[in-house]
Amino acid sequence: MYRAGPESGGVLPAPPEPTAIATAPGGTLFVAGKTGLVTVPAGRTSQLTATWGGRARQLKKIRCMAALPDGSLLVIDRDYQGLLRCQLAGAACAPWGPAGKHRVVRVGPTGWVYLLDERGEVTRVIDTAQRQIAVVGPIVGGAKFEKIVDIALDGSHGLYLLDSDSKRVCVVHFGLGPDGRIAPLLTAAAALPQQGDRALKNPSAIGVSPSGSLYVAGKSSSRVVRFR
Repeated sequence: MYRAGPESGGVLPAPPEPTAIATAPGGTLFVAGKTGLVTVPAGRTSQLTATWGGRARQLKKIRCMAALPDGSLLVIDRDYQGLLRCQLAGAACAPWGPAGKHRVVRVGPTGWVYLLDERGEVTRVIDTAQRQIAVVGPIVGGAKFEKIVDIALDGSHGLYLLDSDSKRVCVVHFGLGPDGRIAPLLTAAAALPQQGDRALKNPSAIGVSPSGSLYVAGKSSSRVVRFR
């Protein structure tokens, strides 16, 4: 696991074969891997278990995680058709949120939860009471999403969607629609470079720093590209 930025970088400790990472409100990192969930920098390892279908199961295929304001974790595991909420004190998880197969989960600055579906077409926004706030996609502002593979959030509820098929990043903000409900508004879109030394032919991951810099990584590229 690597830490990268305009002024700092380096290797951080991680469990074998890391698959997902989440940042707690206080800055602690939780990294899921082959041996369980590791807390960085404390180095504690725990095993997350969840109960569904009347049976307790250890989570071994964690795909994505995000931390809620209270420090609990929202977890997507490949063996479960839905979202799990894990209380780290007891390492116990229970079903939470809408049913369905999810690809990515993120938590915004005020606790809104953003869920990207498995097909990469729709992102649902819900609050901590599990009420749906908005739906983003498959079409927003005349732009049709082809295959969203990752999403990221900034400090002002800006939603960044990485479309691997169209090779672009779309930025969505939220406002009130004609019916008085919260509606997504497409505010920007940018094509990813496909030629030269900064080409990203297979974009797969996206992140936004607190300063607003946008980072994009690709499966077939050995670099991370930063946009300002």
